Amino acid sequence: MQEHYEQHSKSTQVKVAGLLTVDQAIRLAGAQTMTIAPVVLQELSQSQDEEASLASKSLYRKEDGKPPKQDLASYTNDEVGWREAFIKSDNEKGAVKTKQAIDIFSDYQVQAEKLMRDHIGQGGK
Repeated sequence: MQEHYEQHSKSTQVKVAGLLTVDQAIRLAGAQTMTIAPVVLQELSQSQDEEASLASKSLYRKEDGKPPKQDLASYTNDEVGWREAFIKSDNEKGAVKTKQAIDIFSDYQVQAEKLMRDHIGQGGK
């Protein structure tokens, strides 16, 4: 995606977020912007690996000015396939994180509804 934007001179930037592991951070190093959890950043800072070794693992590494060819599955028009692959990936961490986010959102929704009921119940004061 980032390569597409660059090739077409688009100002849109790819932001990598929600990284759960050092491996994810290394694989996605080179994205235009990235947020990294403090624990992952701490682990990265303690790495003894050579920079070249780490750089070779990035999906964004460039050889001869071109990113490496990726043989990735396409889930265009296959939502069920995408969901199954997502759930199975990375020991189901993405699915767990998504469920946690939905639970947090739901809790805030319940709190907001209660606040509105209480506010309306007091005559809007």
